[in-house]
Amino acid sequence: MGLKSLLVLSPPLLLARGLWAAKVSTERASSQREESIAPQRLLNLQNPDFQPASSSFLRNAPRQDKLRGYLDLPNSSSNASDAALVPLEPAKAEEIFEEPRKVMGVALNGESDMRTLNTSLVLGTVGAAGVIFAFAALQVLLPQVYQRSSKRKSIKDTDATEEYHLQVPTGMRWLDSLWKVWNTTPDDEVRLAGLDGWSLLEFVRLNLRIMSILGPFMLAVLLPLHFVASRESHNTLDFLSRLDIGNLPRNSWMLWFHAAVVWFVVTISAWQIKLAHDGFTERRYQWLATLPRPRSTTVMVRNIPPMYRSDSALKEYFDTVFSEETMQHTVERAYVIRRTGRLPQLVQQLRAARYDAAVLSNRINKVRQQGATEDGGQELELEKHRLAIANLRSRVAREQAAIEAAAQGPRPDQKVGSSSGFVTFTTILSQRLASREQCTRDVQAFRMFMAPDSNDVLYENLAEDDINASSWKWLGRLALVAVFLFWIPIVVAISGWTTLSSIQGTVPIVKKFVDAHPAIGNLLSGVLATAALKMFMAFLPNVLHAIITTTSHLKAGSVEQLKLQQWSAAFLLLFVVLVTSLGRGLTITFIIIMQEPAKIISLLAASLPSASHFYFNYVILGWLVLPLDLLRTGNLAKWFFYRKVCAFEEEEAKEYSEPEDVAYYGLGSRMARSLLMASIFFLFASCSPLIFVFTWVYFFLAQFVYGYLLLFCESKKPDTGGIFWVQAMDQLFIVLAIYVMLMVGVLRALTKEDIWLGPPAAAFASLLVLYMARREVNNLAFETLPLEEVVKAFRDSKELRLFFTVSEPKDKQRSWDLGGGSFKDRQAWIKRKVAPLPAMVGTPLPGLLHQQKLMKNTWSASGSQGQAKLLQHLLADVSAALIVGFGLAIILAPIDLAMLRAGKPESPGVLITLGSVFQDCILCPELVLPAVAWTWFLFSGTYGTANATRTLCDWAGWRPDVMVWLCTTTVNCIVMCLKDAYLTGGSLVPPSAAIVAWVARDLIFSLVVFVLPDKITGNLREKGITTIRGFQVQDVVQILLPLPLQLFTTPLHFLGISFVAHPGALGASVRLAAAFREFGLRVGIRCARVLVPYCFGAVVNRKLRTYFAKVRSSEASEALTGTSGGSEFSPRSGRASLGRALLLLSALYLLQGAHLFRWALLLPAVMMVTRLPAVRSPKAFFIPLATVEAERGHGGPEP
Repeated sequence: MGLKSLLVLSPPLLLARGLWAAKVSTERASSQREESIAPQRLLNLQNPDFQPASSSFLRNAPRQDKLRGYLDLPNSSSNASDAALVPLEPAKAEEIFEEPRKVMGVALNGESDMRTLNTSLVLGTVGAAGVIFAFAALQVLLPQVYQRSSKRKSIKDTDATEEYHLQVPTGMRWLDSLWKVWNTTPDDEVRLAGLDGWSLLEFVRLNLRIMSILGPFMLAVLLPLHFVASRESHNTLDFLSRLDIGNLPRNSWMLWFHAAVVWFVVTISAWQIKLAHDGFTERRYQWLATLPRPRSTTVMVRNIPPMYRSDSALKEYFDTVFSEETMQHTVERAYVIRRTGRLPQLVQQLRAARYDAAVLSNRINKVRQQGATEDGGQELELEKHRLAIANLRSRVAREQAAIEAAAQGPRPDQKVGSSSGFVTFTTILSQRLASREQCTRDVQAFRMFMAPDSNDVLYENLAEDDINASSWKWLGRLALVAVFLFWIPIVVAISGWTTLSSIQGTVPIVKKFVDAHPAIGNLLSGVLATAALKMFMAFLPNVLHAIITTTSHLKAGSVEQLKLQQWSAAFLLLFVVLVTSLGRGLTITFIIIMQEPAKIISLLAASLPSASHFYFNYVILGWLVLPLDLLRTGNLAKWFFYRKVCAFEEEEAKEYSEPEDVAYYGLGSRMARSLLMASIFFLFASCSPLIFVFTWVYFFLAQFVYGYLLLFCESKKPDTGGIFWVQAMDQLFIVLAIYVMLMVGVLRALTKEDIWLGPPAAAFASLLVLYMARREVNNLAFETLPLEEVVKAFRDSKELRLFFTVSEPKDKQRSWDLGGGSFKDRQAWIKRKVAPLPAMVGTPLPGLLHQQKLMKNTWSASGSQGQAKLLQHLLADVSAALIVGFGLAIILAPIDLAMLRAGKPESPGVLITLGSVFQDCILCPELVLPAVAWTWFLFSGTYGTANATRTLCDWAGWRPDVMVWLCTTTVNCIVMCLKDAYLTGGSLVPPSAAIVAWVARDLIFSLVVFVLPDKITGNLREKGITTIRGFQVQDVVQILLPLPLQLFTTPLHFLGISFVAHPGALGASVRLAAAFREFGLRVGIRCARVLVPYCFGAVVNRKLRTYFAKVRSSEASEALTGTSGGSEFSPRSGRASLGRALLLLSALYLLQGAHLFRWALLLPAVMMVTRLPAVRSPKAFFIPLATVEAERGHGGPEP
């Protein structure tokens, strides 16, 4: 099966490598040598006052020379483009051995990277499209190979009945497969591929969600900042280099911004991982609760003492231990795994004889159908096979009978009975109690584990004693370590025989052909230069799988895949992503890190960012390699062989051609490759943000490729219940930790003083977030179903009904959400009864529309009452925002105006400007009135957007977090830009640099103000923390969380003001000096300024919103129950009251005089107008249309 992997991987990679080498070598021969660029171009230190990057972490010259020699970094006179070229001549073994990066073909960034990227984009895009087109044709022509076998499906089969909504044709057969994948729900994925298959698909979607949140910020903020910084460079740079982090000047405020970006990446990733793991835990609990018998009541027992190694003795022992005298036996049956001796060989011979007989019989039938003369020799040969089959059957039966007699005898037979077995209990409770008990004084005896799938058990491994298995395990570990240590010499040795020069010396004809065709020679040189590496990497999964299966003696095949995931991920992470940091080899690097652990940060920062462009091409070529899995070339070749050569029927050929190569196409390898692509994104997210585009496309393709293969093509594999997911989460946390250490090293190298304090320390502190998130993830129990979940599952088995009532008494009304009980209970009910929303990216459109319809029906459970309630709560949102915005405008308008004037370079200072503004408020208030109007518009719009977005998302059944974050950021940024542009006298369309600065500020700030407080509060409440020193925990978090953020957002705020006030008139140094002038004082003033609107203001807005919602819900409830004495208002009157409120407020603004105290009239005016319906009808606010029509029919008043 290793040839399968070679066929899949080698052609596109070899072709791409050859084209790359031919293109670059031709350009090299026809153009002058390019200007040298050292690998430290990681930092692209172009300004004259910059120092070399390496000197920032090397204390003196001897250490610098030592590390330069270790890393084998070229001097300033070397040609960087040479490092990017594929060697056209066979390199010396010693030279390649000292540089694993060269063996892997990793090229450092060079001037020709843009041309190489264009070539890769064309190859990846066209190749992926061609492969997908070929698959679309093949799956229509050969459904036996590209569709899961429907044999043995009946109407009673759940897969046959519940799959109807996935079988709706699109009208174009070649699109049906894509439609099926798009239309699946998570429940379909669990049912068709098991929880393990769902784990792989959910891991792909998790990375898509993280990239969809981080990617726009990286593209909209980081890329422009890097490009603007590159304009001050004194060297000529290509376009890709201008977008990297190496252009940042030393000690720039951008370093602090990058430290904040590290926090942003880590926080968003940890948040999404926590949410995804919570969803996995729920799925895991459902899987455990619905585990079929007898697996749910069975335990696997290891290290059975010799006296109990028979079925009867083992059952009697457990009956004695776990049963009471007055109760029935708790053990249903016991089974000791047999040592079968030569029985496996006989069974294998029987299978081979049956296969030979079937092939011969099909050939004879084919000859008869063609009407040719029959060959008597073939008939005789077939008769011999039949006799051999009968003989083998009898021998197998005798062996089985002898083994069973010895295993079930009164005394255990040590030659037959092994030290492992299975015990099945009568109840799940007995199985749970037994699995957690220590049976004897010997802690190693009767070790009990959860039983694997019966079709996945490796009985031969379980029959081995632990002593023999332990010896083989140590041998296997040594073999795996040897693969890591000695694969480079092996590749170098093979490369010496596969280079073009070696072949030319051996085969003279090849030399003549190459001399006559130089272009083809360049192509062959590029292909053959790395042929040995490609062959090794193609066979790597098979090598690791062979070592694991031979030496580990694991209990099940799925556990072998878990081990393969672990070792494959480690190998790919080390020798594909981190290979540039290995210097002269893995062993030497390990020794250096053991001597100086902090050296790992410097090693990562010294070389990894300087190879970012290579990984652009690596991911793009992944677009081509990934869809090749859809072609199933190995299964297709075997199917044709059994169908055409062996003359099998289609179903028989399908059975013999399955399964696929478990070493390369198994869940372990696929999860490891997905982790590799995720690690490339995270490690280069800050250094080269353009990586987001390429990795997002890869994972977008992956969810379709893996979705179709796992759900509709490949056979369903035995399920472990998502253990692959747990291991992938641990590996993802390790990748994020490496990202933090990389950014710490980069930021430290960019600081002129070469110290850890400042941006490096701030970035390093983000490891605390990772630690807390990983601790929360690991604290969730997943191996067994918690007892409270068992009780909960029993209670939830009763059918509940969703009700939407407005006639409950006031003391029982909780809020305006669904039904009764707490919000958490209602949310849990919806999560169980209504299919949970799929991923934000790649959501099946029909499923999403169906779920939205369910949620809307829930809101409108009482007909038009749901619409009335929605309108009531939207009005409550707007009312709360208007009141809070007006109060904040009165307080903060003078401070905002003073901060805007202080942002100008000619400003006398913050305190003097603030005093001047307050003097204007008293003497000439009309000068401050525009600032009040804009400030009111700003805060009312921001809070109104946040409130209305939450209401509409709850109505639509969406998660409000991301929508609230994006909507509030958009509104706040637009209004803030207009306000600042108007008050500073600048253009209404701010410069692009100001927009970038303010968008970055608002993205970070909106996340901290409107999203994170609810998440942190929810986590604290789950841990039982509801109050802090007598105050509500939500209020404390909302007040304290935004304050530390001002250290990062204050410079961005003043930098944007500088761009608006003086577009293009100031230099960068003057702007930065103006932005960081009086930094401590400005941060303090900004904290004071933020404390009122976004700390206390957010608390007041939430309480007013809740209050208005409760009041209006209670009034509507009283009106419906008849306690209000009737009402003359309809929902239309609510909209009219809102219009009257807005008109009155506008009129009051226009009629403002010259006295400041008149502004205070607006607050009671807003409160009075918004309560007008309640004044006219104290008991009702809105009456549903159905109630109005009913009153009309009974002679009631007209609205």
